[in-house]
Amino acid sequence: MTTTAGATLAALAARLEAVADGRVPAPTIIEFPTDAEPELRALLATVSRLETNVAAVREFSAALAEGRLDFAPPPRLHLLGPLKALQASLRHLTWQTQEVAGGHLEHRVDFLGEFSDAFNRMIEALRNKRHAEAEALHASRDAGVGHLASGLAHEINTPIQYMADNLRFLEDVLAAPGDDAGGDLHLPADRAADVRAAVAETLEGALAIGTTVQAMREFSLAGELGTGRCDLNRAINNTLIVSRHAWQEAATVDLRLDAQLPLVAGATAEVCQVVLQLLLNAAQALEDAGLHGRGRITVTTRVADDAVLLEIVDNGPGIPVERREQVFDLFWTSRPDKGRRGLGLPTCRDIVTNRLGGRLEVGGAPGSGAVLTVRLRPASC
Repeated sequence: MTTTAGATLAALAARLEAVADGRVPAPTIIEFPTDAEPELRALLATVSRLETNVAAVREFSAALAEGRLDFAPPPRLHLLGPLKALQASLRHLTWQTQEVAGGHLEHRVDFLGEFSDAFNRMIEALRNKRHAEAEALHASRDAGVGHLASGLAHEINTPIQYMADNLRFLEDVLAAPGDDAGGDLHLPADRAADVRAAVAETLEGALAIGTTVQAMREFSLAGELGTGRCDLNRAINNTLIVSRHAWQEAATVDLRLDAQLPLVAGATAEVCQVVLQLLLNAAQALEDAGLHGRGRITVTTRVADDAVLLEIVDNGPGIPVERREQVFDLFWTSRPDKGRRGLGLPTCRDIVTNRLGGRLEVGGAPGSGAVLTVRLRPASC
């Protein structure tokens, strides 16, 4: 072997050693003597191809490690086959992850070994969490209806009681000894005044019951959920009527309703549920702050920035800035000692966001009361 051939082989050996160590050397020009053997030239060509392939593998691996799944590797390079398969799997996994993030929890991964098991366990945990949250939100709505049911019994039983008392009084008057049955009824002036008062009270009670029943009917039977157009002001008034017992001992309610308010998109039953939960939340906050009987809740409706706004403001201590997102976490409550379950505001946000296509925000200066603002979409004409 000539000295030149020996030097050439040494250079090729160095380059192969670099490739074996994971280093791809910069291309170098190896000069051959004019009488170099064809085998030596073929060896150099093979080493050069190996270096090119290793460089492609390194570049492709680096791209995958950096998350660049759209990287286009060189075609017809068999050495990249396993990496191309991994790239395809990662692309599919990315799509599945996006689907899961969008709420589609029916997916499973079966092509990445232990990672697949972990991913599938995560999906199962999310599915269970969603189910638990859905049950909790449903329970919250049922609890709201329970509040109404107990209050409605009082709202209806009270007028029924004095209506019954008045009717018994009238019965006694009509059955009094000395009355000329079948003739005109002649009563002393004071007795006649009592009769007129009893009749007026009875009529008032009947009207009160009718108003309560009508409000409850509109509250609970206002169209299919998630569809329709709602008169927000009317929904507020109906909710106040059927839920009076839940807040009247904690606070007075001041209404500032825009008489020219447009209809909002969504079912009236859903809007009433939001108003109810926000009223209950404000009343509970005032009770917890020790303002029993001295609380004030202001309910305002207005139009702003092409949205219909519902604002419920109380004169309690407010919600600290650092907790204004936390209050929407399911089951979180600042007063577990009071039996609070942390469902009211999460229920409101769920309805407003997912049913009504709106937004629920918390504001107010610290220490000066909470401001809860619901932004709703005007109904299309």
